[in-house]
Amino acid sequence: MNALASRVRAALQDERGSSARGRAFGMIRPKVEQTIAGFPELALNTRRLKLAALDRNAELVSLARERMEANGMRVYVADTAVEAVAHVRALMPSSGLVVKSKSNLGKELHLAEALTDAGLTVIETDLGDRINQMAGTTGFHVLSPAASIDRFQVRDLFSRELGEELGDSPEELVAAARRSLRGYFARADYGLVGANAIAADTGSVCLMENEGNIRAATALPRVVVVVAAITKIVPTLEEAWAVARAASVFAGGQDFATYVTCLSGPTPDGGGPEEVHVVLVDDGRSRAIAEGYAEAFACINCGGCLNFCPIYGQIGDGFAGKRVGGIGALQTWLLDGREAAEQGGASLCIKCGKCRTICPVQLDTPRLLTRLQTEAVTRREAPAFGRAADRLMAALVVHPTLLAGFGSLARAYARTGFQRLVRRTGVLRALKLDAAERLLPPPSTPPAVAPSLAPTAPERARVFFFRGCLSHELLGGVTTATLDVLRANGCRVLTPREQVCCGAIHEHAGDEDAARSLARRNIDAFRGEELIISNSGGCGATLKEYATLLADDPDYADAARAFAARVRDLSEFLAQLGPAPMKGIHPAVSVTYQDSCHLSLLQGIRDEPRALLHAVPGWDLREMQPREFCCGSGGLWGLKHTELSARLREVKLEDAAASGASIIVTGNPGCHMHLQGGPMPVVHMAEVLAAAYRGGSLATGQATDDGVAAG
Repeated sequence: MNALASRVRAALQDERGSSARGRAFGMIRPKVEQTIAGFPELALNTRRLKLAALDRNAELVSLARERMEANGMRVYVADTAVEAVAHVRALMPSSGLVVKSKSNLGKELHLAEALTDAGLTVIETDLGDRINQMAGTTGFHVLSPAASIDRFQVRDLFSRELGEELGDSPEELVAAARRSLRGYFARADYGLVGANAIAADTGSVCLMENEGNIRAATALPRVVVVVAAITKIVPTLEEAWAVARAASVFAGGQDFATYVTCLSGPTPDGGGPEEVHVVLVDDGRSRAIAEGYAEAFACINCGGCLNFCPIYGQIGDGFAGKRVGGIGALQTWLLDGREAAEQGGASLCIKCGKCRTICPVQLDTPRLLTRLQTEAVTRREAPAFGRAADRLMAALVVHPTLLAGFGSLARAYARTGFQRLVRRTGVLRALKLDAAERLLPPPSTPPAVAPSLAPTAPERARVFFFRGCLSHELLGGVTTATLDVLRANGCRVLTPREQVCCGAIHEHAGDEDAARSLARRNIDAFRGEELIISNSGGCGATLKEYATLLADDPDYADAARAFAARVRDLSEFLAQLGPAPMKGIHPAVSVTYQDSCHLSLLQGIRDEPRALLHAVPGWDLREMQPREFCCGSGGLWGLKHTELSARLREVKLEDAAASGASIIVTGNPGCHMHLQGGPMPVVHMAEVLAAAYRGGSLATGQATDDGVAAG
């Protein structure tokens, strides 16, 4: 087992940390979502502001330096991390007390460790960081760095620090922390702080907080040292305040932080520091910007993405190397190289897209990580499909004959009873094939789909049907149900035989040449003006991206844009068309809907499936909470990170059961196959609607741990 896998396993086994994160995020998430709703334009405006500033970063570094020096600050621009640490170290003698505030860059540079090694005493003054320092642990979360430590552990830490027995109420612990820290502030020789933003026009360093420690660290010591990335600089003080506000809203659901400090220079006459030093750190950022990756450094380090990341929620700082989370892996790749990013967990990002929807700059981390992977594959620095299982899957989906053969073998494996026998031997677990094998659904022969099928109701539309590859071969019943639903709604359904795999597997793995080839074949297969209907959230999301994928292809760019504009998910299409009246399903049951990440987060299709379920006579839709969280499938991701994938599946099934529903409905075959075999039947939206139009019962046959059972 490699170091990353060991780290993930250890994090998954840390039940105490998982419970603490669950409580913390359970409080933060609803507050943030509610607050964000009151600022509908904030993310877009912050994105524009930051990208515009990064576009003229070199100019702003020069302007900010000039203005800060005019204010009496001493400014040093460090080209590398080593230079930055060396300069900070040179500003401080070999002894003295340093009070340090929260700083992502400080953690990245290991500043506290470097100063401690040089003989200084460094005290973290952010409460979460101080708890980690006392515990000998590291916390990367921006807002809640001690989210994995419960209050009983905190009680024991401060009891030892103060030499008294403390209770475990939050109020008593906060009071104890204040007593502990005040003495350090009073004796401090140096203050060491970061920056939320730097205003070039006034030369002001803006810092936001809720605890008051930054205000103390910038006002009480004689010397204050600011260490900030060059990408923190914005043109004006007004824009710096806008960044601070965005961080407040998206990080913790506050209209504005409790304290905002603007440090604009020394105040030798009293009331502030006698010296202010500013160390601006490049360390590869200007190079990354020049290479077209400015967006990666538009991040304002609010930590909002970590609050909602399904991976961080399960393993916490197990999803961290030099930096934390998906954005940390992205920046590490750009600044320190692919190998460092992989060690930090770049492959752990499931690319669900949740981070983008909750980001104050709408940073698309999954897309940028995929772009880096593609470049690495193109330069032959990394294979697109590193494992044999991945290469097999990639080959199957592009060769219909091989795929059909695989499907026939899978059905024979289940129907002959061999599946039950093999599962009981334990050989699958020994060969690490158990996770992949569990995805096999109950045997379902794919239907022979005619090129044209007439409607079974008065004709209302002509549509194309994209049947997919794996979903069609392994979930033949879903294909049949989709055709039945479209025909019942008055659609003449055209299914080109020339269609091929959408290319999602290849694109996500960085094999864009193969993805583009498949895209061109599909565009040729679906020539015409009819809408293209997909019953797969994953396929639909990929098909809608053909315009981007082929944007630089002079022969296909226009056709790709037209193609993408015609793609509709089944639920999306029926909502636009207006669904025909349904007879109903008997007996009526309660259901919960599983939001596919590709459908809800990437395509924005949330309300349409629910409206259709509400339209089924007598049915009761019960929402699971939280609604939009990944189930852990992720295509090939789930086969690579099996333990983490299984944990996400377990959590999703628990959420579904807590809803009180008896059936899980989804609109994505990947989620369908991943969630099957649990305590609740899983069906596709198309199967529900087909049964409702027939007016009969709903078949819920599903795979179980031992084999196949029919519900």
